[in-house]
Amino acid sequence: VFWPCCIYKMFGQKVKTVMPFFMLLLLAVITLNIFVFKTDYGNLTVVFGVENVNCFQHRPSFLLQCISFCIIVVLFLLILRVRKQFIINICLLAVCLGQVAFGTMKLSYINKNFVEYNANLAKNKDKDDGDGKIKPIYHLSKDKKNVVVIFLDRAISLFLPYAMEEVPELKEQLAGFTFYRNTVSFGSSTVIASPSMMAGYEYTPEKINERNEELLRLKHNEASLVMPKLFLDAGFDVTVTDPPFPNYTWSGDLSAFKNYSKINIKEICGKYSSKFEKEISDEESHDSSLTANANTLNFSVMQMLFPLLRGTFYNVYNQTSPKNFVNCFSCLYFMRSLTDCSSDKNNFIFIGNDTTHEPIYLNSPIYDTPITEKRTGLYGIASDYTATHYHVNVAALKQLGIWFDYLRHNEVYDNTRIIVVADHGSGIEMKEPFNPETQFNASSYMPLFMVKDFNCNEEFKISDEFMTNADTLFFAKKDLPVSDKNPFTGKTFIQKKEDGVNVYRVNKLEWNASKMLDKTQFTLLEENGYHLIPGDVLDKQNWTPLTEYNADK
Repeated sequence: VFWPCCIYKMFGQKVKTVMPFFMLLLLAVITLNIFVFKTDYGNLTVVFGVENVNCFQHRPSFLLQCISFCIIVVLFLLILRVRKQFIINICLLAVCLGQVAFGTMKLSYINKNFVEYNANLAKNKDKDDGDGKIKPIYHLSKDKKNVVVIFLDRAISLFLPYAMEEVPELKEQLAGFTFYRNTVSFGSSTVIASPSMMAGYEYTPEKINERNEELLRLKHNEASLVMPKLFLDAGFDVTVTDPPFPNYTWSGDLSAFKNYSKINIKEICGKYSSKFEKEISDEESHDSSLTANANTLNFSVMQMLFPLLRGTFYNVYNQTSPKNFVNCFSCLYFMRSLTDCSSDKNNFIFIGNDTTHEPIYLNSPIYDTPITEKRTGLYGIASDYTATHYHVNVAALKQLGIWFDYLRHNEVYDNTRIIVVADHGSGIEMKEPFNPETQFNASSYMPLFMVKDFNCNEEFKISDEFMTNADTLFFAKKDLPVSDKNPFTGKTFIQKKEDGVNVYRVNKLEWNASKMLDKTQFTLLEENGYHLIPGDVLDKQNWTPLTEYNADK
């Protein structure tokens, strides 16, 4: 407001005559860019960073934009020619009032959610650190059976061979594990992919949609309870930490577990961040609010730009905050402190963690590659997006390896079955030996999946057997006195993958559970799906777009 007025006053009558026309044209173009030719940015970090930079590749038709802007110019000239400037005044007033109303609504929405989020944080605030010590919450037995499911959100299977090459000690630390490299998920986001990962084939996106009179939120809650309830009914002690999207919130609402008082349910993400920062550094972590304040304006400007320019502008201003990563990673870092071997019962433990979901470049001691080498294309990694994901995947695996050594040292490794699994992968880009075209489409559906059974200490193995992450349930309860029937539906658990599986890319904003509270079904579009036959998941021939597959049927 201030500088345009100053410029207007500085110049003569000719500039004063032309300048309002260009300012009005600029306003019209910006309004169109923000509200019509908008980008779905997906999930944002606290410093206005986008979670998936591939969002900038999806742009509206450039021809349509050109036509729209030409129409605006013609309309302006027409209004001026017929001397009906009052029409422009009415339009300006409408835009002004509309923006005030829209801004007020958004401020109210943000404030409401922020208050709820803070309330949830306060309710679940860590009370174990009052004396500076971390109290164990994962209790294992030395002579009974322990089943541990470690869920790493967005952990990518393609990275594991490279991680083991870079961190040689992983080969020994992962002794007893079998890595199932041909594993797929049923969806490309947590909302549609995690239910089947937690509860089997009865909770694939298509099966969930068949129950079309029940809220998605309640079906998700049910899926998150299937394994805990099965093992609880079998006499196991059950502990669950950080389940994904509890009651379709980001965190804090554990009401789905309220009727099961014997399930030890906790949210620990972020509870050990300060302790972690003090332990690895003499300096406190910087306040990300400073970066957020700077990026508020940057993000606003980015939305005003033509879609073609947004990606470039974002790369210039974006600064990644480590806070989200530290909140998650600190839970893995302190796994040894969070674990004891005091239990005298069989135990089932589900550990959710988002370390692999928070891509960022890392330095020692978390990750040993100096940050100056971050763009060297280590192991054929083609982009910053891929490289940052690689860093956090390696960091998570290193901490798990250290924890596995801890289990060995305390003589509970042999009697513990461990499953490390992700809900989905991510749209990374890598060079040979992978097929870039297949990679772009398939990597979002390629979660990490590896299993160590009881009394297994053989060398680390790689299996080519076709799997989905819905097989987690079957590995977890294999040969144990655990029911073969779903405790909520009464149906017998069945693995359905021999004829292939259908997988779906998430539709629009349906990655965001908080936007799906009143929905009963996912939007599963044929054009967003593939049919994959059992075999090599990196073989493009095994992937068929659902539009073609259903047409052939």
